[in-house]
Amino acid sequence: MTSTSTSGYPPTSQFDGQNERHRHLVDLAIEAEQVAVAVALPEGVGFQQARKIIRAELDRSGTTEAINVEVAGLLGERTR
Repeated sequence: MTSTSTSGYPPTSQFDGQNERHRHLVDLAIEAEQVAVAVALPEGVGFQQARKIIRAELDRSGTTEAINVEVAGLLGERTR
């Protein structure tokens, strides 16, 4: 099932536990959370700087790329 979107972004699919990509994205989300929690942030760091530091660590760990690959695959599946 696909939802409609008025935001200009492609509509998103509902989670399908039988879909390997969906299950892999769940695993990657858990991995991303674990990476983010492990980041040591300097005391008093602001939200935007903290986000930048965490994103850099997600990039370094390869988690960002893995998520992007799975999402691109899902979007590609929907256009077939």
